[in-house]
Amino acid sequence: MTSGRAAPPLVAALMLLTILIAIYGPGIGKGFVKDDVVWVGANHVTSWADVRALVFRTDGFYRPVVATTFALDRAVYGLAPFGFGVTNLILLLLGACALAFLAMSLGLRSTT
Repeated sequence: MTSGRAAPPLVAALMLLTILIAIYGPGIGKGFVKDDVVWVGANHVTSWADVRALVFRTDGFYRPVVATTFALDRAVYGLAPFGFGVTNLILLLLGACALAFLAMSLGLRSTT
């Protein structure tokens, strides 16, 4: 038998997931925004030098993880924006899970 305390966090997590998908889902695949086109173009990997550049290039600010995900998305999806949007949604959900895990590991608990 499960305790009554386990249900509210699960319900809250499902509600948060539903809200995030409702907010970000409709925009997936609708195209690139602002500087995304430049990022996708700059992170085309065709050689080992390009792979090295993902880690060391700054382009005004240092974001190697973003550059790597753009390069991987471009390799998988080409220039179709849908795949990039799915990757961004997945990264958002993973970040939310990581934040929840951090909160729990720091001893923050639900008050219900």
